[in-house]
Amino acid sequence: MIRALLAEAGHAAEEIVHNSTGDDHHGDDHGDGHGGHEAPFTFTELTNICILLWVVYVVGKLSAKYLSLPELVGQILAGIAMGPHGADIAPKHEALMLIGEVGLVLMVLEAGIEVELSQLAVVGMRGVMV
Repeated sequence: MIRALLAEAGHAAEEIVHNSTGDDHHGDDHGDGHGGHEAPFTFTELTNICILLWVVYVVGKLSAKYLSLPELVGQILAGIAMGPHGADIAPKHEALMLIGEVGLVLMVLEAGIEVELSQLAVVGMRGVMV
């Protein structure tokens, strides 16, 4: 149901954009109004990604408030649930994979910044191995 709703919203938005471009060629020779450039995302994919990111954000906030879990854990669980191994709602796109990898690097960096060396000494080698 969610996938159909997202697809319908994307098709409606593409129709609006297509109808507003007119029939001029904008510098290309095949008349599709794109000016010879290809976007990395279609409007539907971009809309779906924005909606999915918003849902992940909200699930993170709700998991922190009602389940006493860290927001990050709720966001990861929402991503798993909507990803290809769950409901398969999230599009698998190369640019989205790049965004995910950058997000992972930032998450690890943030976790490293928050580590207190005094706590690391208390936990010892066992904590470092994790």
